[in-house]
Amino acid sequence: MTTNGFEERPGRETRLLVLVVLVALSVLLVLARFRFPGSDLSAVAPLPGPLERLASRSMFEEMGATLAAMVQRVSPSIVVVPFDAAIDSKAAEPRTPGAAAMPAAPAARAGLAAAIRVRPGLAVVALPAGMRVAPSPDGPLEVVATDAVRGLTLIRVPPTDDVRGSLPDLVDGFAGFSYVAAVEAVPGGPSARPVFVGRIESVKDDRWFAPPIVLGGVTEIRPGALVFALDGRFIGLAIGQGDECLLVLPSAIDAVVADLSGGAGGVDR
Repeated sequence: MTTNGFEERPGRETRLLVLVVLVALSVLLVLARFRFPGSDLSAVAPLPGPLERLASRSMFEEMGATLAAMVQRVSPSIVVVPFDAAIDSKAAEPRTPGAAAMPAAPAARAGLAAAIRVRPGLAVVALPAGMRVAPSPDGPLEVVATDAVRGLTLIRVPPTDDVRGSLPDLVDGFAGFSYVAAVEAVPGGPSARPVFVGRIESVKDDRWFAPPIVLGGVTEIRPGALVFALDGRFIGLAIGQGDECLLVLPSAIDAVVADLSGGAGGVDR
């Protein structure tokens, strides 16, 4: 029993007090959100999903498969040429009258170079300065002529039935800003590396029939490398000139070969 509502008033006041406290806490939380927005949030970089990792890996695998197919396609047009240091004939001469000449030490093999076939049984190669063609495990390679000014050597190579005895298909007007394949000789045959070529510039050079191309910026193409498009078309031969790397075009190579071979006809395409 309640008397004049004396027992009902404390209970009602308690409930009102609890309600006021809850409303006040809610208002404080809302105000804190406006005053410190995102203070309890931390930016976390999302982990790459499995599909992204698969896509990235497949891109590299696709490039590897493209290079492997390209090397297989152009291998018949490439000859691996061993080279070593040229023997200095003066070193073998006697230093004093009457003294016996010292036998020249055998030249150690210095490396391998990739030669490009330009005629049936003929190939041209760019050797480093001071190097000469060395005996090949498959038989001796006859040096037909050497152009010291341009740094090219014409050699006679065994003919093969897998190639028409000419340059492979050529790129018509290389414009740069694309990936190419730098083909080099390694033990076992030719190999290739993908290289991005950016801006290029043709320069006038009286040594060449056609203006060579200067590869702008820092390039990973080394002198002596054969440069191909990824579809197997031949772009040119890399020649070192000071700090620059020149790309000699096939028409200029063919003109030098015609001169070194005694004015033979052009390449049989």
